[in-house]
Amino acid sequence: PTGELVSRITTDTNDMSEALSEKLSLVMWYTARFGFLLYFMMSQSWKMTLLTCMGLPIIWVIPKLTGHFHQTIAVKVQESLAKANQVATETFSCMKTVRSFANEDGETEKYRKRMEDTYSLNKKEAVAYAASTWANSMTTLALKVCILYYGGTLVTQGTVSSGDLVSFVLYELQFASAVEAVMRYYPEVKKAIGASEKIFEYLDRKPQIPPSGSLAPENLSGHIRFKNVRFSYSGKTEENSLVLKDVSLEVKPGQITALVGLNRSGKTTCVKLLERFYQPQAGEILLDGEPLLKYKDQFLRQKIAVVSQDCVLFARSVRENIKYGCQDASDEEMYQAADQAS
Repeated sequence: PTGELVSRITTDTNDMSEALSEKLSLVMWYTARFGFLLYFMMSQSWKMTLLTCMGLPIIWVIPKLTGHFHQTIAVKVQESLAKANQVATETFSCMKTVRSFANEDGETEKYRKRMEDTYSLNKKEAVAYAASTWANSMTTLALKVCILYYGGTLVTQGTVSSGDLVSFVLYELQFASAVEAVMRYYPEVKKAIGASEKIFEYLDRKPQIPPSGSLAPENLSGHIRFKNVRFSYSGKTEENSLVLKDVSLEVKPGQITALVGLNRSGKTTCVKLLERFYQPQAGEILLDGEPLLKYKDQFLRQKIAVVSQDCVLFARSVRENIKYGCQDASDEEMYQAADQAS
């Protein structure tokens, strides 16, 4: 859906880029700092360093347990936000239809429910983050108290000097801040991983009709033939699912051909098949005697001009709209096209 795609392009990519450009670099920096401080602490007292390291698994296991939850809830938040954006995008793009049925309140209520779902998931995410941060802080504080108590015992026994204890405590404070920083930013990185899953899912998608054609002749006469074409939008081959059933027609160069029929009889579908937006389930379409699949997509669509009943304007200048798809056109050709259309 369009709204979901827009959400992936905007919200998900923004979350991922922010986390990878800022949070990931901070995690790497504090991890390196963690290693250097651990070395200096070992040089002061290996016993107190061992005590510190014994407490690290407890500190590390908390974000490990909450990290999976963060990643899962982040995926749900992004999906919920995408659904809300989908409602908004569809409503704005189909505003005439919405107003024709006097359904403004209905669409507003639908969007409100989507946003309430997102808000509920955001609250769960916030509670999980707060609980994880609080647990990390309390564990770190308990570790500091244990180190001070054990260090005081070593000083009393004469194993460690008071100066070494002070130096170790200063190192340990910086060490603890580095650990807390890693634990604080780690969930953000996990959240970015959750947001990136859907992005890469779209990037890894393969087109249903691969652009495998290579034909791009300089001269194209425009002789079109449909030979026993069978097609359904669902891809099913049952008779009741087919939009086109064994359709055969011929359009000769320079000939004006009109397709006349009832709604849903396949008039527009024939044009879409000619532009290779879809692939027929059976039969073939020939252009100048060659199967349509052999032509390059870009070449084929440059040779086909479609004039729709509904005028579509992009948020650009009039010049850019007229030259859309033909940027190399001269101003004279642009004015001529505007005169012909008016």
